[in-house]
Amino acid sequence: MLLKCSAGVGRTGGFIVIDAMLERIKHEKTVDIYGHVTLMRAQRNYMVQTEDQYISIHDALLEAVTCGNTEVPARNFYAYIQKLTQIETGENVTGMELEFKHLASSKAHTSRFISANLPCNQFKNRLVNIMPYESTRVCLQPIRVVGGSDYINASFVDGYRQQKAYIATQGPLAETTEDFWRMLWEHNSTIVVMLTKLREMGREKCHQYWPAERSARYQYFVVDPMAEYNMPQYILRKFKVTDAR
Repeated sequence: MLLKCSAGVGRTGGFIVIDAMLERIKHEKTVDIYGHVTLMRAQRNYMVQTEDQYISIHDALLEAVTCGNTEVPARNFYAYIQKLTQIETGENVTGMELEFKHLASSKAHTSRFISANLPCNQFKNRLVNIMPYESTRVCLQPIRVVGGSDYINASFVDGYRQQKAYIATQGPLAETTEDFWRMLWEHNSTIVVMLTKLREMGREKCHQYWPAERSARYQYFVVDPMAEYNMPQYILRKFKVTDAR
């Protein structure tokens, strides 16, 4: 939450502003973003100047109030993940699922799924409650006269040293497989880490978006299987992708 805010406010100043306002929310149950920033700016000029920076502060505060503090020291991360994967008593779901449901059920973000909710794009979403925010979604190069052709259910994720270092996307549907390969090509993604099986508990979780034995064409792209290695914990597949144009 704080890291997201700092990108628009200033790496040190952002922490000061947010921390102070969170303390006020905690003790007084109120917050005055403009007034607080005005006070801080008297001590440090040019701290917050644009509308986007105010929005960033507001969103960070709203996220903190709605979802709570989920910051974990790196040294405790493995133990924390182990704890979240355990079944919570009485709920029959894991702690991980509870945290995700809490985040996904927040009504604060519903207005941000603009492209995902367009009628021409709704069928491209595997689940109605997992959609990309407009501000972080991956945009495809639009195809002329095809409505919604720039949309895919995928989001950019910042890395430790680089913004938009990764792409997180849903398991492709049969209808979105061509868009999936188009996204890989346009964003030069050479490594795909698949974190689901094709089917789990009798339900399709991901359409088989790759050819098994012979080459296949997905819209403009020809995909040739080159090699397959059965490793102890995963399968490694290599493909050659060619733009047929």
